[in-house]
Amino acid sequence: MEDPPKRSFITGEIDVKTLIAFVFGFIFVITILVFTAVVKTPSTTEIWTYRIILALAAAGVAAILPGFIDIKYKGFVQAGGAIGVFVLILLAFPAPAPAPAKPETPSADAFVWPTEDPEFAARKYVDLVDNGKFLEAYEVIDKGVGLPWSSFETSYKLGRTPLGAVVDRRQTGAQRSTELPGRPKGGYAVVTYQTKFANDQRCREEIVTLRAMPDKTWRVSKHDSSPQQVDCIGL
Repeated sequence: MEDPPKRSFITGEIDVKTLIAFVFGFIFVITILVFTAVVKTPSTTEIWTYRIILALAAAGVAAILPGFIDIKYKGFVQAGGAIGVFVLILLAFPAPAPAPAKPETPSADAFVWPTEDPEFAARKYVDLVDNGKFLEAYEVIDKGVGLPWSSFETSYKLGRTPLGAVVDRRQTGAQRSTELPGRPKGGYAVVTYQTKFANDQRCREEIVTLRAMPDKTWRVSKHDSSPQQVDCIGL
């Protein structure tokens, strides 16, 4: 006596080509999900690649679904079945525009610097201060710092004049930057000195910060002298 046939939850037949189309469609769906998770701001080329993969995936899934779909697009494209779904996904929905690229902060090399040497401008400024020509020195500072003449003159008379004449001054460094803490973006030069004043036993560090102006000239933005004395090197 023969055993009765085993019951199955799945009945019917499926074409091998249809099964392959479904499998590839499923793979394409997984691929597009991975791409979406990895690439946050796709380019125009990447967006169209995603659309093609998505259209192929939808067509593969549609190939196994029952029923028929007839697609007509703008009067010149007509397709049915899985091909119709492919055309619908690829052409019927406009591709989103790619995210605009963020403007890059200009680097020190890309900035258009003044033709004047900032080291020469800094030395010219400290020479004016050394000779007590405070008004002339005030004329070449960056007015954007908002320092009034009365405050400028008072600060030098109280802080600089008591140090006495300059015995010697040696430049210890010079560098350029497009960003400084607490300053607007732009072109800056920082020139450092070690200076021996007549009324000091040792030397002081001086820092002159210059800002590149729109007229391609340098203006002194800040001039600092260290309150502490340091050992003189090479003076």
